[in-house]
Amino acid sequence: MTVQAVVAGCPDHISADSVMKNVLQQAKVFEWYIKEYDTKAYIKGTSVVLKKNILLKYAPDIFTFDRKGKETIMEAMVDVHYKAPNHYTQKITALTGTRMNTKDIHDRVMQFLNVNMYNPTSFNDEVLMPFAEGSFKYYTYQHEGVLDTLGFRMHKIRINPKQISPKLITAYAYIVDGVWSVAQLEASGKYEFAEFKVKIQTGIFKDDFLLPVKTELFMRMKLFGNHVDNYYTSVYDYTSVVKYDKDIGPKQKTYDLSEYFNVKTDSIPVIKDSLFWEKNRPAPLSDKENLIYQNSLIRKDTIGIEEENSLRETSWNFTKMIINPKRFQYRATYFRYSGILNPLKVGYSANNGFSYSQQLRLQRSYENSRELGFYPDLGYVFGRKEFYFRLPFEWLYLPQKLGKVSLSLGNGNTGPDSKFINDINTYLKDSTFHFDDLNLEYYRDYYAEFKNRLEFTNGFFGDIGLTYHYREPVISSPPVYLRSDGVEAEVPENPVIDAVDETYQSFAPTISLTWNPAQYYRMERRKKIYVGSVWPTISVQYARGISGVLGGDSDFERLEMDIQQRIPMTALSSFQYYAGLGGFTNSQSRYFVDFTKFTRRNFPESWDDKIGGVFHLLDDYWYYSSDAYVQAHVMYESPFIFLRLFKNASRYVLSERVYASQLYLPKIMPSYTELGYGIGNFIFNVGVFVNFQHLEFQRVGFKFAFELFN
Repeated sequence: MTVQAVVAGCPDHISADSVMKNVLQQAKVFEWYIKEYDTKAYIKGTSVVLKKNILLKYAPDIFTFDRKGKETIMEAMVDVHYKAPNHYTQKITALTGTRMNTKDIHDRVMQFLNVNMYNPTSFNDEVLMPFAEGSFKYYTYQHEGVLDTLGFRMHKIRINPKQISPKLITAYAYIVDGVWSVAQLEASGKYEFAEFKVKIQTGIFKDDFLLPVKTELFMRMKLFGNHVDNYYTSVYDYTSVVKYDKDIGPKQKTYDLSEYFNVKTDSIPVIKDSLFWEKNRPAPLSDKENLIYQNSLIRKDTIGIEEENSLRETSWNFTKMIINPKRFQYRATYFRYSGILNPLKVGYSANNGFSYSQQLRLQRSYENSRELGFYPDLGYVFGRKEFYFRLPFEWLYLPQKLGKVSLSLGNGNTGPDSKFINDINTYLKDSTFHFDDLNLEYYRDYYAEFKNRLEFTNGFFGDIGLTYHYREPVISSPPVYLRSDGVEAEVPENPVIDAVDETYQSFAPTISLTWNPAQYYRMERRKKIYVGSVWPTISVQYARGISGVLGGDSDFERLEMDIQQRIPMTALSSFQYYAGLGGFTNSQSRYFVDFTKFTRRNFPESWDDKIGGVFHLLDDYWYYSSDAYVQAHVMYESPFIFLRLFKNASRYVLSERVYASQLYLPKIMPSYTELGYGIGNFIFNVGVFVNFQHLEFQRVGFKFAFELFN
């Protein structure tokens, strides 16, 4: 179906707003009109490298290109199964081309070629659609004429965003008069590092009503001085369509989201047979497309050129190996490495200064989706000159019930023991002495943790574990006392200094319970993966230190609990909160304040990490200065908070965040407050924070972390 030229002007009594109000009203029905369908899709794509430099070779997951030529082509046959409201299963059944990248098909192409225009968000839930409820707040609509197409009267509506943002699109929509369905959408916008234009044609007759029949996509990728144009076309052949019974209506009966936009790419049959593709293509290849195939064959036959460049290619591959993230899969073994000199693993926070981290993921799959994994994390914090490591081994023995045993080895935060803290707090009452007056590193902490996790019922699971800590004293230099005038003096005789002089071990069994009454999940084969919920998640953890076991010399009880929830406000905004408390009780000997839900974070968190328990400017010593705490954090996230007040300021911003955090430490600090603001996109996130102690302003600090390739 092709929309014809305008044949009639816009009558005075027709306004774009009146048309769109009808569309928005019908969208509530059309969003659920199609219950289920199966279709065979043919996808064809070409890529043209218009400009490249040395950096192009370092971004293989962003650009699809051919190192020996400027143009590539790919073709794919895909079986698509759709189930309302937005669940897609897409199985690639055949693939061919001069460069094949299933990740490109999965991560980018499918997000644009399968679109339910009546959902509030589309394109991987990154863009607010102009047919969603509340869209008048973000879009303006202009009526540009009435058209006659295949006997249908259509309104041509121009759609403009009220501000430039990657969350909004510019579009033309062709609306069927009386039915108020969208027969065609021509949209443009930005997605990750690309500018895109997509043209979606939907059926207007009974058999294919509302269903996409053809989609054309153009993506212009520009990054670091490189320029690659990609063209994709998809054509659909529907084999079955199930529509909702209006008397029954849509119902959500399960929390299983296994079929939500799942692309199956295992054992993809690469078919080079030209007769197969001639039979299954909806239309023949163009002369230009045939030429791309021919040039590819010529390059493969030019052995001399490949030998001449073999040393250069080896050099490139070695350079990429140490800089780029590396991943590969061989049969049932999966490997991923962050890259030893990857500049994108650098982060910065006000408390830690610069930090550099490394991650390795090695995973082996077995029968019935069981898995054996080794997931080490390494990092160095320059601000404190400390090296951190965590070496977890995991065995997923019952994947459908989250059954997993794990053993983790690592080192933790330095800090003093409870006697030292009690003596210091007593001494602080009548002195200007402060924690940071002592130039001490206290103790090195090494730990081993064994844990078993099992789900009792959906959303409710428990952990039983054993934790062992070995702590040895470290004094970097003799302690000093700073008088109010800044002059060093000997520390007055006081029993707080000689506390850091012994080695301690602790042994503690732990029990944790976590519950969410409406937990959504996805099943990948027989493996269950939690994917979030709109209900609050509640967790409780209890630990009991036992002396005499494995040399343990600490008797204590530690209890912590928290609650957290993400509440969607609109299609693009949300409110999140986290609240928790904890304390040590029945302590009969020295112990170490090592809370698990209130602790120092050594590396800047990713933009998508949860906000629970994160204070960005809290000085280190406050984490181990009290045997109890109460904390609360709230965060509001939206692409349109403050930047919408400034023209074009949100052009490259995906989201803004506003933070507020509060901490109460009994007896020593009744009020600590942090306020913050952050922005983020596909490349980085950055935030600025201010803190107040006893309602008095303290300082300003920043947080920065890369998001590229994460």
